[in-house]
Amino acid sequence: MSRELVDIRGTKSTCIIRTESGKVITLSEGNEYHIGNQMRSYLVVKRKDGLWLEKYGDHGNIIEEERIPRYGKYLLATSSGAARNGVFHRYYIPKDPLARFVKCDLKLPTKIIVGAENVAGTYYIGGDHFVICDGDADDYKYNCIVKNGSYVICFEEVESFNGNKEITIEKIVVAPGFDPDKVIDAIKTWINVKF
Repeated sequence: MSRELVDIRGTKSTCIIRTESGKVITLSEGNEYHIGNQMRSYLVVKRKDGLWLEKYGDHGNIIEEERIPRYGKYLLATSSGAARNGVFHRYYIPKDPLARFVKCDLKLPTKIIVGAENVAGTYYIGGDHFVICDGDADDYKYNCIVKNGSYVICFEEVESFNGNKEITIEKIVVAPGFDPDKVIDAIKTWINVKF
């Protein structure tokens, strides 16, 4: 995993970062902060608006900089690839129960949830792709035609590096007035049956 959930508490001159694993990182002016497999460390500098991380190039020029947040829950980069997109990302928990389940329990992005006027349509199945819905559906060789209902969940089964089958949810299509608890139960039931 390239990011870790952390809790940040700090002032203008000191920042304390607590990770989920219990590790405590203290950042203050003049300290160096190194992320995972990066070649160069960040230097913690104090500015008028608080603490900043700065990374310098060969000629003393600043090549990366980012403000250190003062408080809240954030996702902290633990590898150089993740740090390229920012060391700190704000972590929020959605209010919608389905989005919260997808983000917090399944650890998937909430953009897989797609709202539609009607879930009726043709969905690709075949190979390791399959569909679960609460409406009437007809399966053909490579397509599933959904006639009605309030949700459609599109799954894909992929083989991991160690040879085990892993399940990913490609898309969750929901119509207005859907019951999020039914969708969550359908996913949980399918996962329990599959494992």
